[in-house]
Parts: sequence; C-alpha cells; structure tokens
Amino acid sequence: MDNSSAPAHSLNMIIKISGHHIQNLNLGQFKPHPHSTIHVIKTVANYCPNLKTFSSYVDGDEIDHLVALFTLCVNLSSVTLTGPRNSEISVDDMFLQLARQDLSNLQEFNVLGAWSFTSESLRQFLMCSKAPIRTLSIDNCFFTDDHLDVVVHCLQNTLKTLRLRLHIRNRLNEESVIRAKGFVDVLEIENFDNYRVSNNNNNNGGESSIFKHKFCKKYWMERRSR
Repeated sequence: MDNSSAPAHSLNMIIKISGHHIQNLNLGQFKPHPHSTIHVIKTVANYCPNLKTFSSYVDGDEIDHLVALFTLCVNLSSVTLTGPRNSEISVDDMFLQLARQDLSNLQEFNVLGAWSFTSESLRQFLMCSKAPIRTLSIDNCFFTDDHLDVVVHCLQNTLKTLRLRLHIRNRLNEESVIRAKGFVDVLEIENFDNYRVSNNNNNNGGESSIFKHKFCKKYWMERRSR
C-alpha cells in the first residue's frame, strides 16, 4: 500500500478502516504534510497489527511513535526510515526502549536520515532485541569505528549486506573495515562531503549561498565469493 501523496486526514482514516488487512505500507521518503498535526505513524502502530514492511519519513517528534510501532506491529520484517538531513535527531532513548522488545522477525533495517546514537545504545538495541538483521543501511548518521565494531559483533551470525553512506568526517579506520569484510557478503561504503555554492537565482543577486551534497567516489565495494 502506497499512500504517500494522500492528505493526512484521508490517509489516517484509510488506515483506521483497513489497517487490519495492511501488510506492506510505504508512506514516502519525504515529509508529505509539513503543516499537519496528525501523526500517521501512531495510527499505523495502533491499527496495523499484521504489518510486515514499513517505510516512512520520520520527524523528531515522531520517534516515540516508532517505539509503539515496533511494540505493536510484532511481524515487522523490513523497516526503512528517512528523515531530516541537517539537524541530527538523537535516538538513544528509542534504541534503549527497543532493546526491551522482541524483534525476532526484523531482517532489514534502513536508517536514511541524520540520526545520532552512541555505540552503546546501538549495542543494547541489536543484542537485546534479538533482531536477526540480514540487511542494514546507515545513511547520513554519525557513525564511527566503534559503531561498526558493534554491528559486526552483534550481527556476525545474520548480517549479509551492510551499506554505509557517511559524511567524509566519519571516514572509518581501515582495520575496522577489514574486520567487517570478514563477516558480510556485501559491504558498501560511500563518503560524501558538503560544499558551498552560490545560489544565482536568489532575489538578492546571488550573494547568499546554500549547501548541496557533493558525492565522492565510492571508495570500496566488495562481494565476497562464497
């Protein structure tokens, strides 16, 4: 079910009416209703007990609703979450709460927004939730060698594909990368940088500037032969 373009109130009503039958739900990768006070993720958590695949944009004020989603939608196997690219959202408390849940069906987890979390909260989440994650994607988060070591240690028996897209300031140590290569079938690491460019279409004559992403060459990708 893909309802990313529907008005928030209509989408909310559809989910309440037919939520019990929804197994796959894609709410879109961008914030669809910036001025709406309706929290669709909260509605999904309460009305979609059979949900298996979920994808949505998540703002900072919706993190608590994600906890409810994982708690009430126990069949979730694939979750993709996007969010703001500039201001980081701290999710340490969320990870610690999810560490108390049984996520034994979660096989794919994609975080595609500027989330901030410590390696310790990540460790507790991965270890205690018993999530058998096979595919993990981290994009635009603060991610260090300690985080990578936690991923390798906690998911060494299940993880097959690891995709990291990190700011150039978070370049990983070669030793950490080598260790990760020994445990996964597919490892992709891409670094990007920000550069300032002139906005010539600006009304003030182009004197102001905006940030855009400049993507560096993907410096490593390997498929380990079986």
